[in-house]
Amino acid sequence: EAGRYCMKVEARFPSGQWPTFNPTFNYDALVMRVVIEEDDHGDSAEAATELQEGLGVPGRIAPPGDVDFFCLDLESGWYSFEAQTSGQASVSVFSDDGEELAGVVHEWPVYMYRAEEAGRYCMKVEARFPSGQWPTFNPTFNYDALVMRVVIEEDDHGDSAEAATELQEGLGVPGRIAPPGDVDFFCLDLESGWYSFEAQTSGQASVSVFSDDGEELAGVVHEWPVYMYRAEEAGRYCM
Repeated sequence: EAGRYCMKVEARFPSGQWPTFNPTFNYDALVMRVVIEEDDHGDSAEAATELQEGLGVPGRIAPPGDVDFFCLDLESGWYSFEAQTSGQASVSVFSDDGEELAGVVHEWPVYMYRAEEAGRYCMKVEARFPSGQWPTFNPTFNYDALVMRVVIEEDDHGDSAEAATELQEGLGVPGRIAPPGDVDFFCLDLESGWYSFEAQTSGQASVSVFSDDGEELAGVVHEWPVYMYRAEEAGRYCM
C-alpha cells in the first residue's frame, strides 16, 4: 500500500576475501519504480497452465522470484521435463496435489523422471542461481516449457549382485548405463591377489567392488578409470 518506506545500506562481506576485502566504499542510493508485466503462468499446481506432451509452451520468469507451474496427463514411462532457454532455469516435478516428487535425474538443462503409473504430473520452472555469479546474474528470462516421452532401451545387466551378469577374468563384456540412474552388476570367481576392476569408457564411470551377498567391500584403490582391489581369499566377487 502507499506509505513511507526505508532502505538500509551496508557492506556485503564476500566469503573468503578477508583480509583483502575493503568494507568502506562510496555509493548512490536510488529507488525507482519498476513496471512488471502480468504473470503469465500460475505459481502453484492448482493454478498451473495446461501442457501437452511434445508441445512447447512459452513462458517468462519475471519478476525475480517468479515460479511457473505446468501440468499434464502422462502414461507410465520415462519423460524429459525441460525449460528450453539461454537463461538459468531449474525444473522440478510435482504431483497434481502439489507434492514434489523424488527420483528426478538431473542432466542440466534436461530433467528426467520416470512416471511409475499413469496420472497427472506437474513441472515447476524457476531461476537456478549459479554460485558465485552475484551480482551479474539475471534471474529473469524467457523459456519454452516442454515435456517429452523418452524411449529407454531394456536394461542390459542386472542392478544387484543377485541379478548380476557372469564375468570371466580377462574377458570384457559390453554394457550401457541407461536410463539415467542405471547401475550394472557383474560377478566372477577369483583367486586371492590383486585385481583391476575397470569400466573402459570415454564416459564418466564409477566402479565399486562387492561380495556376492551385496556388501560393498572397503580397500578399493582408485586410480580412475582403473580400480584396484586385493582379494584376501579365493571367492566370488562382484563389480
